[in-house]
Amino acid sequence: MNILIIDHDPNFTGSTISLIYLLKKLEKNNSLTVLTNKSGVEFQRLKDSSDIVLVKLPAVFNLNIHFNQDYKFFSPLGIYSLFLSIKRFVNGLLFAKRYIKQTKPDLVYVNEYVLMQFSLAAKSLGVEAITHVRSKFIDGNFGVRKLLISKYLLKSNKKIIAISEIEKSQFLIGKNRDTDKIFVVNEFLSSKDFDTSFDQTEIKKRIGLNPNKIVVLFLGGIFNIKGSLLFLKAATVLLSKRSDVVILFIGDQSYHNSSERKYYNECQKLIQDINLNNNFIEISEHIEIKDYFNICDIYVNANQVTHFARPIIEAWAKKKSVVCSNTLHNCNLVSNNKDSLLFEKNDYNDLAEKLELLLENIELRNWIAKEGFEKASQYFNDEVTINQIIKIISIA
Repeated sequence: MNILIIDHDPNFTGSTISLIYLLKKLEKNNSLTVLTNKSGVEFQRLKDSSDIVLVKLPAVFNLNIHFNQDYKFFSPLGIYSLFLSIKRFVNGLLFAKRYIKQTKPDLVYVNEYVLMQFSLAAKSLGVEAITHVRSKFIDGNFGVRKLLISKYLLKSNKKIIAISEIEKSQFLIGKNRDTDKIFVVNEFLSSKDFDTSFDQTEIKKRIGLNPNKIVVLFLGGIFNIKGSLLFLKAATVLLSKRSDVVILFIGDQSYHNSSERKYYNECQKLIQDINLNNNFIEISEHIEIKDYFNICDIYVNANQVTHFARPIIEAWAKKKSVVCSNTLHNCNLVSNNKDSLLFEKNDYNDLAEKLELLLENIELRNWIAKEGFEKASQYFNDEVTINQIIKIISIA
């Protein structure tokens, strides 16, 4: 089968990692072409990962309909965002039609709904399409865009793959009736992600960490939906009480508008204060996430806006204890007091208390890590999930 695959993400994130695992399975019996938003180093990383035809998209066609782009509709940013989406929708649809006519694929697979123009173009040309829905739609002020997104996706796709029941529930609105074409397939990890044969003490020594210190990991850099400020406040409380802990604060530290700048400045002030303590390490450049899961003892997910948290299952796969905020997705994913500890998402003191509980009780820490590993092994391994996706593609 000749499959055209649309990669929406300009960065190398969890959706890209999942896509690579899928490509390696699909390329065995199919001819694949990937259209991608990636460029530079990220483009090369994707190219090096698999023997596929990789083509750079000529422009950014991503629609501003993602949950983290929910600006006030009548604000200057909201109006600009809507205008930009309309422009990208038209340009993307025209390009998609031309490209599909030229390449004549048997199937179009879209890795996230923000490039839904490609499934619409495929439908108009009589080519079957499948879209992966990996996140929530924009809520908007009146719910009109959310309703339109769900209707257009249902009409233009032969099958839709949702990564959880929460993503599927977005289609259960209005008079939508084609929900039998939606399949829930868990996010997945490869067998190598479950490798726990590393020597944690040796790795800590190699990068200059005291092997006797307990490492608490936060991923996400400075980003309000990741709960960076709340985590930093909890870290301040924790480090004021304990000297046997090292905080690893990993991820991009930047801002793009005035509201983000205010949040950024608040975080930076806390970071400057905490940096007086030698037990806080911040890293903002590109890193291999798996290396930090190998050395950490506890992973913290402090998401403030609900979305699927792939790092939680990555931490489980490395037999790490997890503490996470009680967002809808996290509550749907974890079993509180079994494979993870949940904290009130707006309460940094509650987070600090949950961390102290794990620091004080190594038996509890190890038990939670073991339970998480078993859950990830059973429900989030690529052996099962990728075969489900391939079966859905084969019957499209």
